[in-house]
Amino acid sequence: MPPKSSAGTISGFTPLPVLYDHDTRHVLYIRAHVSAPSGNSRKKEWPEGRTMFMVNVPPDATEREMAQLFKSCGTVEKVTFDVDGPSKDSEAEDTTDDEDSDSESDAAPKQSKSITSRPTTDQRNQRPKVTPLPVIPLRSLRRTGHTAHILFLDASSCTRALALAGPGSKPIPWPTNGDSECPRGLAHYITRYEAARPSLDAVRTHADSAIAQFDFDLAASKAALRRESKYKKGEAIVDKDGFTLVVRGGAYGQAVGGGVGVASRKFMDGKRSEGRRKRHKEGKEKSAFYAFQIHEKKRNALLELKTKWEEDKAAVAKLKASRKYKNY
Repeated sequence: MPPKSSAGTISGFTPLPVLYDHDTRHVLYIRAHVSAPSGNSRKKEWPEGRTMFMVNVPPDATEREMAQLFKSCGTVEKVTFDVDGPSKDSEAEDTTDDEDSDSESDAAPKQSKSITSRPTTDQRNQRPKVTPLPVIPLRSLRRTGHTAHILFLDASSCTRALALAGPGSKPIPWPTNGDSECPRGLAHYITRYEAARPSLDAVRTHADSAIAQFDFDLAASKAALRRESKYKKGEAIVDKDGFTLVVRGGAYGQAVGGGVGVASRKFMDGKRSEGRRKRHKEGKEKSAFYAFQIHEKKRNALLELKTKWEEDKAAVAKLKASRKYKNY
């Protein structure tokens, strides 16, 4: 347990109780910021007398809540959570102005949409933008017990804020105005779950816009390649040695260049298959289909049989005449 240096303080920090609701409390520890001797750069960022150093900050606290917590003491110029690294400007007075400017910026495109009914040529040539998925503001959960620096507009405001803590001080209520925009507790995790699962219409709009942008980029790249290509219609391509380049292209042997080309493989394969079909049809003629063809076939067979019979008779007679031995 840290040693107590004086009544109501712990290691130079004064406890400041905060009331979340009727049965939930949290204790902040605050003190005036004191710059280190070697921290010259920090002296400009956190001037002494106007800066308050806080320990045991709630893990789900926001800059707006911290500014509203000390709003009764004066104007908070900047709130920086040390765990976030570089400081981020948070102006408490400009929160309403930012909301008004956002509403005006949202209203401006609606008016332009009603004025422009048909897209112009410049709009068609513009690269389509991807419609982002809906973003729900969520709290940034930090580690428990982190620190923060609160910079006030003047030194009197910082003094009044430090006077809130002390022996016998009553708990001050934690601001809950931002719970509707950035819910806390269980509502935070429910909102986080719903944010990770957007509606089907939002996903469809996001996907359609992404595909439209991809198609636009693909068409632009093809157009750039056509402009930079050395193959032009009607011009023969000649290499550095003087030979005309023959390029295969087209379904019927049309070359990319001018005048010279060879037939494509698809065209040649079609010609070969057509020749094979013609030869197959020519060799497959029908025979003995008519009656005269049948009679003529039989007559030719009989003539051939008689011719072979006469040849066999002559061969037998020749063998008999050439036999020299006679047994009688």
